[in-house]
Amino acid sequence: MRLHYYPQMVILFVLAGMMVNAERYEPVITGPVSRVTFLTGESVPNALLRKTVRIRRNEPYTPDLEQTNLEKLNQLDIFNELCVTATYNGSSVDLTFSCEPQPRVRSLTVLEEKDGKIRRKPDKVVEEFFPGQESSIFKPNSWFKEIQALRERYYQQGYHGMSLDLTTQTDRVNRIIDQKVVIHTGTRTFIDSIIVSGAASFTPEEISLLLHCHPRNDWLFRKGEYDPRRFKDDAEAVRQFYFKHGFLDAQVTVTNVETRRAEYVDIKVNITEGPQYTLGEITWKQRVIPTNDFTEVKKALELETGMVYYASLPDDIRAYVQAFCRDRLQVNPEVQIVTLLNPESSPLSPVVDITITIRRLKEEGAYEHKLPARFYNPLIFGNGGRKEVRW
Repeated sequence: MRLHYYPQMVILFVLAGMMVNAERYEPVITGPVSRVTFLTGESVPNALLRKTVRIRRNEPYTPDLEQTNLEKLNQLDIFNELCVTATYNGSSVDLTFSCEPQPRVRSLTVLEEKDGKIRRKPDKVVEEFFPGQESSIFKPNSWFKEIQALRERYYQQGYHGMSLDLTTQTDRVNRIIDQKVVIHTGTRTFIDSIIVSGAASFTPEEISLLLHCHPRNDWLFRKGEYDPRRFKDDAEAVRQFYFKHGFLDAQVTVTNVETRRAEYVDIKVNITEGPQYTLGEITWKQRVIPTNDFTEVKKALELETGMVYYASLPDDIRAYVQAFCRDRLQVNPEVQIVTLLNPESSPLSPVVDITITIRRLKEEGAYEHKLPARFYNPLIFGNGGRKEVRW
């Protein structure tokens, strides 16, 4: 089959291709910036805009120039809508920033509902809570931060059930708003006493000192305020205290309990101590430190069978040995520490054996220094059934 081509069809295809390309590709705007114009309301001073958008005359135009200055204007937190238009006038570029400002705050009223009574906060207090908000352009980000700060302030004073009602009346014609904040304080609570249960190895006073709060005491100028959000940190502080004394399985919870009086609560600390871990056999494997210096290292560490084994003991040994070798011998050895439960260990009296290996990097072989365990039995000694101790 023979195909026939006509000149008219070729011309039509060429014209159609030109029209598609004209719609697909937009002209690229280049050139120096000759003029910057701001379209905004009278509430925003032009000097503030000029100070924020610092575009020099004949500065080369780039899309990043628009984005950077839009972000600067947005950080002022006074605009509801922002956009910029670039116009090419043949030899240079004109930039037009359209800035729609937020409405102006005509009035700000703060009421406090406490013990069933509502009273208005003085202007001095309103200015303290919301500095610069009244009779100014509404700033959404600042308003949100000030509301959060107000909640935090009441919460820290013991009003843990505090709530806020926020009301805004808008006059769209005059672009002004009236704001109203009602603070429902709820009942303010204080600490009556701290109850510690399960602490057989330490006194309740020692545990209470680890908490962030204390019972109310006018003689000691203690207000009895507390923050329930910090109970988790208190429990961790008590747990770390037990870890340092060898109680590696200790569990701690801190809660508040209501009392007969609505304005007082008790802080209850529940502790499950578990067994206290002790140190069993101590084995050294090393040929990096000379004999005299090695005796000094062992004397400084004061490792003895039967002493309390705490969670950070391996890290403390490693840090001391490395520091000693760097300062005294000018070497940086590898210190490997392995902890295993002693074969004679029991759930009620766990004993941890520790093996400390000191060697230079890429060096093999070592000789051993052993201190016998207090209840060492060669018939059952070995690694069979032993569990590595980790925390």
